[in-house]
Formats: sequence, structure tokens, C-alpha cells
Amino acid sequence: MEPERFAQYLEEKAKPQVRELLTQYGPIGLIWFDTPVVITREQSTELRDLVHSLQPECLVSGRVGHDVGDYGSLGDNQHPAGPLQGDWETPCTINDTWGYKHYDENWKSVDYLVKLLVNCASKGVNYLLNVGPTAEGIIPAPSVERLKAVGQWLKVNGEAIYGTRATPFPYDFDWGRVTCKPGRLYLHVMKWPGKRLLVAGLRNRVLGARLLTDGRTIVRCTQTHDAESDYHLLELSLPAEQPDPDVSVVALDIEGEPQVEPLPLEQPEGSVLLPAHLAELGGSAELAIDRAGVVSGWKSEDGRLSWQLRIRQGGTFQVRVQTSMEHGNPKALGNHEVCVTVANATTRGLVGCKDAVTDAPGDHGNFVESSLGQIQILSAGLHTLTLRADRIDKEAWAGLAVAGIRLTRQH
Repeated sequence: MEPERFAQYLEEKAKPQVRELLTQYGPIGLIWFDTPVVITREQSTELRDLVHSLQPECLVSGRVGHDVGDYGSLGDNQHPAGPLQGDWETPCTINDTWGYKHYDENWKSVDYLVKLLVNCASKGVNYLLNVGPTAEGIIPAPSVERLKAVGQWLKVNGEAIYGTRATPFPYDFDWGRVTCKPGRLYLHVMKWPGKRLLVAGLRNRVLGARLLTDGRTIVRCTQTHDAESDYHLLELSLPAEQPDPDVSVVALDIEGEPQVEPLPLEQPEGSVLLPAHLAELGGSAELAIDRAGVVSGWKSEDGRLSWQLRIRQGGTFQVRVQTSMEHGNPKALGNHEVCVTVANATTRGLVGCKDAVTDAPGDHGNFVESSLGQIQILSAGLHTLTLRADRIDKEAWAGLAVAGIRLTRQH
């Protein structure tokens, strides 16, 4: 739409309808704008101010444009990679489309929806779950079934979602996610480990733990600290079987505000995850991290990513680089030659669309995980790992879209 036509629409259609909605239908909690790219900052501000002048308590969504809304909005079905500063939400569908589509029967499972809710809460992001009513105003039965199931999970585990803050840890755990309140952590266990759950990096003294499933099952905790590597480890004794088929929650009472290892840390099973959003960007001035936590603008060899990490003890590690295949299109990813250096050791390899596909957050389609071989880290403690590009595939329109690096100890 041309700017002139949009300005006419804004004055003659949009603003009058906003005024009607806010003056003739009682208290309104939120207006969710989804404005076009042609809107100017001045026009976005005018819309926000109009809403607040008519109903000061009414929220204006971040999609009003130019970051002038009352909170931020991620992209459609976009999942946050790490905790975000400020107030945010992500809008997501229950099937593959927005609104009502009679042909779309590809409904997401309850397990998927609960885990997405938990993932968003662990990043401090509100989860906006979209439903598409029919022309008669009826919400389809599959949507109702899923909403009720998520609601049932929240009846049991709601205290681990409502009123919580984002995880204090700088990374996700393979077993699940973490939310917190003052003096308490909530461990959302997505992959039940059997009788023992190991949590690395928590420095606080643990006062007690219980399962939220019944509120009575006490979880026995053991804490250890290796002074040489400054490695804190918490062991929780759990039932052999997972209490909840989707996500089971352990409420962990701690002394004081959460204090955790601030750097990526080798996990008890021997892996270290280095997400892109924790990297220091260097070299090319074009490098940036998008809201999904993926590197953008890496389209020349003049760029690098660096992480600090903590290793429990020296050893040999398999190196895998995760890259993003935007919207599932291999042409966005391309094939790049990269090198990884840590502790004076280097390994090189090809990062590209022919490698193994893993799950990915939202609109970035699939992540691709490429193996660069093995690298040796001789000593425990702090190290710096650097990723550089030897050759960038110029035909890949997304450039070198790095999502992270995973190190896995070889036994």
C-alpha cells in the first residue's frame, strides 16, 4: 500500500473504528494491532496515544510498530532463544494456519503446546495461543480439546508459570526448562531422566524440593562442589516413572535469590551448548543476533563469534555447528567452510544443508547440525571458543546463519 493511501485509511477507517471500540463496548484490556510496514513512527505513536487517551488501562500490542507499543511482539510462531529484556509475547497457532481453515487438520499435540508454553515462560515471554472460530463464531472441537488439556495442566502446575520470571541460567538444559520466583526455582522436566536428575551450575543452598503433581511428594536433594573446577552439581532423586505425561515440575526452594554459573557450562552428561545469543560478535560490522537467537548478516569472511565456557576436566570433544534453514529452504542456508578454535586447537569443516536436521524454534524452519570433527581441550576451567568463516557461500541469501555450537565429550 502506498503511504498516501495508508494515511487516508488510518484517518478515515482505522482511527474511527478504534474510537468506536473503546467508547461503546465497555472496558477493553488490549488492542492487538498488526500494522503494515509502511506505517511511520509518528503514525504508530498516534494510534497508541489514541488508545491511551480513551482507555488508559488498555494495552497496545507491539505490532503497532516502531517499538512504541506497551510490550514487544515476536514474529508469528517464533520462539525465543533466550531470556528477553522487558515485556514480550509470541503469537502461535494450534495448527498450521491463522484464523479458520476447514482444510487444516494438522493440529499440534497437547504435549507440544505445553512444552511451548513452558519454553516461553522460561524466557520471560507471554504465550499468545491463537484460535480460529468458524463463520458462526464456533471454536473448532480440536482447538477446544487442546485448550482444555493445557488448562488442566495449568491447574496442577500454574504456580510454575503465572507470576514467574525467566530462568536465571544463561542456557537451556537438555532435560527441560526453568522458571523462578523469589526463593524458588521451578524445574520443568520435559525428558524424564529416570530416578536421578542432575542440575549443574546452581550455587545457592537448596532448602527442599517437591513435585507439583500432588504437592506432597518430597524430592531428596544432594549438593556437591568441586573446588578445583568450581563446579556445582545438584542431584535430585525422582520417581522412576514420570508423574505427568507432558511436563512434570519440581519446585525447588533455595536460600536467597538465584545465583548460577553465568557462562555456558559442561553438563553432567558431557555436553556444552553455546547458543548464538550468548556469543561475542566480532569482525564484520554487519553481524547481529535476531529475536530468534540466530546470527544474521554474516555474508563475508570478516566475522567471528566467541564464547567463554567452563569445562569440568580436560578431554576430547565432538564439535557440531547448528545453523538455521530459514523457512525450511536449503537455498537460504547454503554450504560454508568454517573453523573452530579453542585452547590452541583447531578443527575445520563444511557447514551446510546436507547435514542432519534438528528441531527448530518457529519461523526459522529447521536447524541443521553439521559435524566438524573432534577437538582436544587439555585442562579444566575457563576457555574461549571462537568460530570463524574460511569461506562464505555467496548464493546463500541468509548467509552463515549460526544458531549455536554443541560440544560433546568423547569417552
